[in-house]
Formats: sequence, structure tokens, C-alpha cells
Amino acid sequence: MKLKELHALMQDIAPFSCPKVDLEQYPTGPHLASRLLFAVDSSHDELAGRTVVDLGCGTAMLSIGAALLGSRHVTAVDIDPDALEVAADNVAQFEDPLPIDFILADVRYLSHQLPRLRADVVIMNPPFGTKQKGADLAFLRSAFSVATTAVYSLHKSSTREFIAKTAKRDLGARSAEVLAQLRYDLPATMKFHRQKSVDIEVDLWRFEVGEAAASRRSVETEVCSSPPIATPPASLPTRGSARGQHAIRRAGGHQHHHHDAVRCGARQAGRSGREELEVESDEAVKEGE
Repeated sequence: MKLKELHALMQDIAPFSCPKVDLEQYPTGPHLASRLLFAVDSSHDELAGRTVVDLGCGTAMLSIGAALLGSRHVTAVDIDPDALEVAADNVAQFEDPLPIDFILADVRYLSHQLPRLRADVVIMNPPFGTKQKGADLAFLRSAFSVATTAVYSLHKSSTREFIAKTAKRDLGARSAEVLAQLRYDLPATMKFHRQKSVDIEVDLWRFEVGEAAASRRSVETEVCSSPPIATPPASLPTRGSARGQHAIRRAGGHQHHHHDAVRCGARQAGRSGREELEVESDEAVKEGE
């Protein structure tokens, strides 16, 4: 699939209906998301035919894009039931069913709540930690507990050295590579925002999961036999749909029926605006257009 085609298919994916400050819910627009996923697909070909987990999926922008690029199955995880409701609506807009399942869970406690969740690849646009310090690293730690091959994640360029060191030293990454540099305007979506937009520099990372990470994951799976008392959402989405019903599953097994067009079973507090993607392989992106 060419970049322009992917972008066109993602144009009508709705953002958050009521973004939440504490979750840093800034919508990831189709411009950024399509180029991010195209960069992943063209540089390492790790989406088509692979299983994918989208941590902090928000309204499912990255999940839908991964499915459109041929992922065999996508598991979308988020703590916010309102976001998952919008995500389900977004998936239901596609005529052909997309292989996306939803799970209501706190990504920070994923190794406890879903210790056996695995996928070839994890993709995510985690919160930067402006409201909850360390949230970006908590997401990264959970990603390494799930991915068996690679993790793709966005982080502030100002934290580049720290992220690389943490991934290799503490999380057992075999390699840590910046695939692309993103420059975009963070739009004023919250009441306290005084400026129309703020320009932020972000790196698209690819972390290769090493043997050390796999060994630690096996130990954590054995230890985490029961989940800790966290702060899961109190309720699941309840609005119906003319397209039918499907289940959004809460971590722990409970299912709530919602819109269909998805096979359900097993953030992003994202960002958006006018984004300019500077990919190391500019020729690949141009060819895709």
C-alpha cells in the first residue's frame, strides 16, 4: 500500500470526543500516523502478517493503520472506556472487518493484569510524562514485557540519550535506533492551553527485543500470578450501534458487548497537529507517495 492511499483511508478516524488532561490525550492525526506506520513498514517490514499490540491505543489510529498495512491481528489496549468507545466506532466505519480486539486495562500494570499477553510487535505513542512523571518509561517497560521481536515508540527528542541507555541497560534491548524525527504542532485541546499550538520534537524509536528481555519476561510471567490492586476504569462503554455488537474485554476476562466489525477477545494518549516527518530513508517515503 502506498503512503497516499494509507493516509486517505485514515482521514475519517475520529479523535477523542472529550480529551482527558491526566491521560495526556492529544489525538494522533492521520498525517502523523500514516507516515509513522509507513516508516515502520518500509524500514523493517514488521507489520504485514505479524501480531501487533497497540499500548494506550486511544481512538485506535495506530491500530487501524497497522491492520490496513496487513497485520494479522492487533490487540488495542487502553485504560479509558470512553476512548475505547470512540475506537470501536472508528473500526466499525470500515466495510471490511479489521482484525482488531480491544482490552480495557492499565498499561502500567500490564505484566500483572495480562502476564501472558504477547505479540510480535508493539507500537505506541505513550504519554510524555508531563502529568504523570515516568509514564513514558512505564509504557516502555510494559512494551518490553509484551513484544517478542520489536517495539516502536515515540519519545521526546530531548530524552534521546536517556531513552537509549534505559532501553539497553535496564530493559534488555538488543538495539535502540531512531528511525525518524517528527516535528509537529501540539494543538490547544485543553482549557488551560493559552497558545494555539506548541512545536515539539519527537523521535520514532525501534527497539529490538533481546534475550535478556525475554528471560526477564519469563520470570515476570511466573511471579505475576495475580494482579495488584490498581485503578481500573469503573465502567465499560454502553452505547449501541446499528452495525451490531462486539466485546471490549476488561483485563481479567469480563466482556462487555459493543459495536461489531471487530473480532474481540484477547495510548495513546496520542498527539497530532501539522506534523512534518523527517525519515532517514526519504526515498522510501517518496516512492510510497
